[in-house]
Amino acid sequence: MGSGVSISIVDRSDWSFSLASTTVPRKGARGVRDRACRFVLAVLLLAVASLRVTAEVDSEWYVKVRFATTLASEVTFTDLNCSSESPIALYGCGIGGDGHPYRTVGNLATAQSSQIGIGRSVTSRLRLESLLGYQSPHLFRGDTNFLQPDELQTVEAEVSTLVALMSMYADLPTIGVVGNVQVVPFVGIGFGAVRTKIGETVMSFPNKVTTVRANGYSDFVWLGTIGIAIEIAPRVKLDLDWRYLDKGDIRTGRGFGRVEWRDGSRPTLPLDIAPTRAAMKARSLGLSIRFAFR
Repeated sequence: MGSGVSISIVDRSDWSFSLASTTVPRKGARGVRDRACRFVLAVLLLAVASLRVTAEVDSEWYVKVRFATTLASEVTFTDLNCSSESPIALYGCGIGGDGHPYRTVGNLATAQSSQIGIGRSVTSRLRLESLLGYQSPHLFRGDTNFLQPDELQTVEAEVSTLVALMSMYADLPTIGVVGNVQVVPFVGIGFGAVRTKIGETVMSFPNKVTTVRANGYSDFVWLGTIGIAIEIAPRVKLDLDWRYLDKGDIRTGRGFGRVEWRDGSRPTLPLDIAPTRAAMKARSLGLSIRFAFR
């Protein structure tokens, strides 16, 4: 697909790199992934159920609402198999105009997300929490490297995520009191499952536009977080936190994309394009409110 940007992609003899005839098996990998995601969801449900049987005299339930800003992050898309011929690899195994293997490098824009969950304090210092969150579509914008760096080769797509998490938090000793308000630091870890959706990927070049189909992909997610909790009213706490999340992969799906010539000199060309992937890692700043009850 790399050479398809600047020359004919119909005649294979025009390609600037060779393609092997092997492809990556799909059904087996997809089956393993789906079973793994179902396993994670089952663990989350069992963990939530276990909260109901926690035997602690001082334990209490709480409902949590969190709003967060996810900071912009760099993302790199590459082929799952650059030598795939059927379906055809989007990038291929060549070297781009910047001296790196064919790829797309860009940034996911700053995005807003909201989460809602339920948790329980199982000791005076330990909390378990189940959380469901949604991150609204936000723009990925980057550049491929098929051409020279100063030529038009932009890539755009929108990405959104739905995540289910089970987390454990440890409340540390109070670090200070502001007036009559205690400030309690905490640390936390968690894991779960994520469903990432990417809209149509549009790759713009001087003489043509390539469009890759939208796709959804399920993967594992884990997080680490630090923050502080402030009691703002009886049984109501305000959390301020920083969170790191590894959201697994964003993947464009296998399926028919298309190439359109800007001047209309050729008819639209459909292509059976192989999947691509990019690791998705996020850092966010969040504000939460916890409402406790027994």
